[in-house]
Amino acid sequence: MNKRIFYLPAIFIFFLYQSFLHSEGLNEYIRFFSSFSSRMPGTEGHRYSADFIEKKFKEAGLKKVKREAFKSVIPVEKYAYITVDNKKIDIHCLWPNLVRTSTVPPDGLTGKLIYGGNGDLRNLTGKDIEGNIIVLDFDSGTRWQTLAMLGARAFIFTDKGDITRIQAEQKFVDIPVNIPRFYAYKNSQTIMDLAREEKEVRLSGRMDWEKVTDYNIYGYLEGRDKKLKDEVIILQAYYDSMGVVPAIASGASSACGISALLDILDYFSVNPPARTIIFLATSSHFETMRGINEFIQKHLRKEPIFRKRIPEEDIIQPKLFIGLDLSDGSESLGIWHNSYDFYTQRVFAPYGRKFMEYADRVSRYLGYKTETPLVNGISPERGIIWQTFLPEKIRTDGELIILSGNPAISFITVNDGRWRVDTPVDIYENLNIGNITKQTLFLKEILKIAINDPDLFPEIDLGLIKDNLYTLNSKIVTFDPTKSFVPSEPVVNALVIPRLQPAGTVILGKTSIGVRNTLIGMTDEKGKAVFSSLGAGNTITLSAFYIDGDTGDIVLSPDLGVGGAGQYPVLVSMDYKEKDWMIVLFESKMISLTGLIDPQYLVQLDKIEVLDMANSVPNEYGYYLQYPAFIPFMWTSYSESMGCVFAREHMRIKILGQAGPLGKRLLLLNSQEGSKETSEGLGFDVGSTPFIYNTPYQSARDMIILDTYRRENFEQFGIKNERLAELQKESRKLLEKAEVARQNKQWYEFLKYSRQSQAIECRAYPDVKNTANDVVKGIIFYFMLLLPFAYFGERLLFNFAKLEKRIAGTFGIFIVIYWIMRIVHPAFKLTNAPEVILLSFIVLALFLIVLSIVASKFEEQMKHLKMESSRVYETDVGRVTATATAFSLGVANMKRRPIRTMLTAITLILLTFTVLSFTSIKSYMKYNQIVRPYKPLYQGILLRDRSWSPLMETALEYTENEFSENGIIAPRAWFVLDELGYRTAVEIKFRDNATFASGILGLSPQEITPVRNAIVKGEWFSDAYEKSVILSKKTVKELHITDSDIGNARIWIYGREFVLKGVFDEKILNEIKDMDDERITPVDFSVLPEREVAKIKMEKTAQVFTSQAKLESFVHNEAENIAILPFGTLMNMKGTLQSIAVKFNDEVNGKGLVESFISKLAVIIFAGIGEKTYVYSSMGLTSFSGISNLIIPILIAALIVLNTMLGAVYERIREIGTYSAVGLAPVHISSLFLAESMVYAVMGSVAGYLLGQVVARILMVTGLLKGLVLNYSSLSAVFATLIIFITVILSTLYPARKAAQMAVPDVTRRWILPEPKGDNWEFEFPFTVAEIEVLGLATFLTDYFNSYQDVSLGNFYTGGAVLGYEKLQSGKNRYIIDTNVWLAPFDLGVSQHLKVIMEPMGQYEFYTINLGMIRTSGESTDWKRLNRRFLDGIRKQFLIWRTVSSDVKKEYAEQGEKILKLV
Repeated sequence: MNKRIFYLPAIFIFFLYQSFLHSEGLNEYIRFFSSFSSRMPGTEGHRYSADFIEKKFKEAGLKKVKREAFKSVIPVEKYAYITVDNKKIDIHCLWPNLVRTSTVPPDGLTGKLIYGGNGDLRNLTGKDIEGNIIVLDFDSGTRWQTLAMLGARAFIFTDKGDITRIQAEQKFVDIPVNIPRFYAYKNSQTIMDLAREEKEVRLSGRMDWEKVTDYNIYGYLEGRDKKLKDEVIILQAYYDSMGVVPAIASGASSACGISALLDILDYFSVNPPARTIIFLATSSHFETMRGINEFIQKHLRKEPIFRKRIPEEDIIQPKLFIGLDLSDGSESLGIWHNSYDFYTQRVFAPYGRKFMEYADRVSRYLGYKTETPLVNGISPERGIIWQTFLPEKIRTDGELIILSGNPAISFITVNDGRWRVDTPVDIYENLNIGNITKQTLFLKEILKIAINDPDLFPEIDLGLIKDNLYTLNSKIVTFDPTKSFVPSEPVVNALVIPRLQPAGTVILGKTSIGVRNTLIGMTDEKGKAVFSSLGAGNTITLSAFYIDGDTGDIVLSPDLGVGGAGQYPVLVSMDYKEKDWMIVLFESKMISLTGLIDPQYLVQLDKIEVLDMANSVPNEYGYYLQYPAFIPFMWTSYSESMGCVFAREHMRIKILGQAGPLGKRLLLLNSQEGSKETSEGLGFDVGSTPFIYNTPYQSARDMIILDTYRRENFEQFGIKNERLAELQKESRKLLEKAEVARQNKQWYEFLKYSRQSQAIECRAYPDVKNTANDVVKGIIFYFMLLLPFAYFGERLLFNFAKLEKRIAGTFGIFIVIYWIMRIVHPAFKLTNAPEVILLSFIVLALFLIVLSIVASKFEEQMKHLKMESSRVYETDVGRVTATATAFSLGVANMKRRPIRTMLTAITLILLTFTVLSFTSIKSYMKYNQIVRPYKPLYQGILLRDRSWSPLMETALEYTENEFSENGIIAPRAWFVLDELGYRTAVEIKFRDNATFASGILGLSPQEITPVRNAIVKGEWFSDAYEKSVILSKKTVKELHITDSDIGNARIWIYGREFVLKGVFDEKILNEIKDMDDERITPVDFSVLPEREVAKIKMEKTAQVFTSQAKLESFVHNEAENIAILPFGTLMNMKGTLQSIAVKFNDEVNGKGLVESFISKLAVIIFAGIGEKTYVYSSMGLTSFSGISNLIIPILIAALIVLNTMLGAVYERIREIGTYSAVGLAPVHISSLFLAESMVYAVMGSVAGYLLGQVVARILMVTGLLKGLVLNYSSLSAVFATLIIFITVILSTLYPARKAAQMAVPDVTRRWILPEPKGDNWEFEFPFTVAEIEVLGLATFLTDYFNSYQDVSLGNFYTGGAVLGYEKLQSGKNRYIIDTNVWLAPFDLGVSQHLKVIMEPMGQYEFYTINLGMIRTSGESTDWKRLNRRFLDGIRKQFLIWRTVSSDVKKEYAEQGEKILKLV
């Protein structure tokens, strides 16, 4: 025992010495890998790194060391420099915009260098932007995109400013726009000085996409334990780097993992493990993890069709894959199962528990705090899910291992945003070596225990982990009609992009902490490119481009026309393990677009339409946007509002943009004032228009010209829209201001007025379109009435006997009216193809005729089949037949009194004309104001999403454009977990103390709510981008921060260092409510029900927007659980813009500003005006006027129709009696008169509308009665018709009632059943049958009951009916039908025993029908109620029996004789 105690310190000292020894090696490894300018595949640094790793593997004694080569597609910089005064100054190309590199033509680009600082347009006032090269600070965000829209030819970014991964990712887009971008690097100051002097330079640069040789390196370290050495563990790390400047990608942070792997190898080479370890170094991790995928395809596939392609000696069956994905921003590690899938998490949960046990032992051994070194990302505790340990989703190489069906875990540095990854400043000097040393030491100890533990592998079911990697074999071709009838020419070295359509819970952006998520392949000599890392069920939009190496231009692009995607779709569904797919490219030129924003809803456009000069889709065309089909729900404020359009050279095209279901929001037509053709646009020449600049200005101008032409065209026909005229007046005024600002080089004002003009005209454009559509709908509505009008007209005027002449007469009237309308109605002038209206109605008429014939034949055939199969007969008068008969009788009666008919019709015609002429429809803008029950916190507005979804960054730009001169603008940002519904937990660390925040709030120095009042120690921010933080009193206490630390304490959040600038009182901050009466702290989405979270996502994805001011309240986080960062700083840490507050200056018209703002934007805002708080929204409404003037004409017309119909009733008293005698019910008789009145209504409304059109046309031509204008609105047409119909029907109700009363009013017309006695119900049925037919009827009814045997679909079913008889003393037979009946609905359980007894009537040769029913189950009230429908069915069978032919009755009688054996 004493010896053990003696040896323990010695063992500890030995291991500690060994750890220090190897940690020194770790430092040298990191120094070595980060010593190269770049380790991207294809570079010298990458090749040297591979050589070094291979050498280290061999020196460590690994067996079977292998260096496997594969190909990666990489952008390779050839050169980049500017020439000024015959002197070259080196610069470097930035990462390509998708496939479009920064290559410029061989002659270079010439222009002045213009310094733009942070990109704010106000810094560029008076400077020439268009055609020049803009020099910007690196932390200028996405403002280069705005400058590109204003005409900048290229950009050079300097090393000035905060260089972070977020800023780097904003310097390229996932759209192939042609915007060359460069990095000045060491020559930054020189270039800035030249830019301040606005020196003329020549810019040269070339970057090519190449297939470079890449390497995976691995080797075996054989286990020493005989039982365990066959269990293989793969220990992996990647060794490549990534940089937004590919030539400057030292990748010190990304060198941590491979350095730790080599350090662990050093340890295990001296201390052999029990199990066999494969040490694996992979490459191209940052290029969609191509390296690990290559290793999987060559060694690890499980799916039989792929596995059989692997040589037997190359197959590896690992027991576990362990990946190392380390960085230096934190000392904490996390163990993770490489998947966001719940079922995968459940499978690997035992591994999480096992390694946490190891971690506890190692922590105690090393003296660490147990909660610090390792967190369980597989089964996180305290409601903290894996996603909260990193500021965004990470992609590990283990992700593809899992997808291939192999078990995998990863060790990942957590609580680190890896902010230097992908930047030129990711160098050794900026590393925190202490953090990575601590992680590596911990990993060595935990891996030593795990790999040597016989019980490492828990009993888990890996059945859910299946090989779900799918392969797409793409083929890219062009169409050469001289060689083939179909597209077949392979495109060699084309760049292929299979774009995954967003689906599921995990939606990836263009990057994931440096990893490029867009797959890019290059075709071989057969035009093929293979993608083997796709997932099951992925839907892919397949694109491909061919690049001219000399100019960098795209010369072949996907053909989305009828001969391209129409025949060879670009949409691919991965529903097979391996799929071949071909798409067609065409020779094209590209037009780049920026500023693709819906100016009303401030969202990016998601669809583009390309039109040729005939306003039709070209045979060959294409376009490319950020997302191929729709904009997914992503918790981000970042968007890429850019796009590309492809078409044949020398074509002229027009471009239309759309946002979801909101319709056309952007028109780029190149319109010129004048004729219809020029107003609809001259189009853009594809060959000479590489870029459409000034998008808001161009779109506003084109829409104004087009809308003005159409509006003036409307007014020629007397069609006016007051709201449209007002909107156009305002938009034109703003456009004129924009033009003045452009001439004065006031770029901020130019963009401001252009956007405002575009926003207002976007409101006007739907009005123009709707006005035209409304007029067309009006004529279509009357054409629908024209069909019955033509029919009634033929009956009244011609009344042909032959069907052919009837059809010809009806068609002739239709054509005559059509041609009159064609001449006089403006709708035919507003449509491009007016004959389509005629053709559509001819097709409709023919369709109705054919449909009626087919329906009648089908019904007849079904009745026949039913009769043959079940011998059940049915007969009924169809409603259509009855209606047609009623109308025919009505028309016949009208012809008897032609003068009265004509005068009544004239009255209705004049009433229609009056309604159309003396009513008007007015469109106007309404501002909804809902008063909130509290006083405003400030005079101003609050703009936010109704569901607290992030606002786009463009919303801040638009708000600044509107209010920068009239108030203080205070944007707010949040950082919360993008997995809504889960708890956010951001680690806040000070020295060795840590706590968690439920969210981070980003506020600007000019914040207008009284948050400063909550600061109890320290001070408020002075700059929006400073590296400081303000914490709550509770958080400060948990971190053990003293008063003396304030202003000096270094606080770590996601690997970034902040100075503690102040402390706030959480109670005071909780009491501060914004204009919406909610706290300014982030919303706690974790308390929302799942359906509410789904609703938020659905509305955002489907782009469901509304102007209704219905708002819900949300639960916000307690202030004690949040941290406050400067707004700009948080936005550079993946924060999201959540709200914008504006405080108006004194003595400004707040209400006017608010209404002006929402007249441009279709948003909901909170406004503080005076002593009240409002929720403001706007909507376009329509109102009627002139209705009160119609009361007298309507009353006169009603009395005339009443008199006409009363006269018709009294004239036809004898006819009514006849109808009653033959069995027509009063309601049927009254319907005859109603049908006659409907004829008057149809004839009067159509003829009145026609008269109005003719008179209006005559008055317009002659110039008489200029004040009289006909209302062409469809709403007015429907309203006028409704007035006529309502007037006529109301005027006919009284005469129709009088006619019904004349129809034998003293006879009871409904059979009244007697009440049952208890459960017995016996009565005589009101029906008699002749003795000669009685047996046939009994057989007929028996078959009827048997047809419902065991069928529970009708109103009843039976247990089978039995026909019997009894011989009476008179010699006659009594016939009895006996059956059990169950009545629907069957869940009530109502059943009865039924007897139908047919009894002879004494001396008469007739039989009476008696029914006897005994209730056997069910409630008595249900029994009585349900029997009424059952008995009505029997009554109908008796009526049907009367319609059956004598031959059929004879057959039933013979059948009955056989059943009863009477023969």
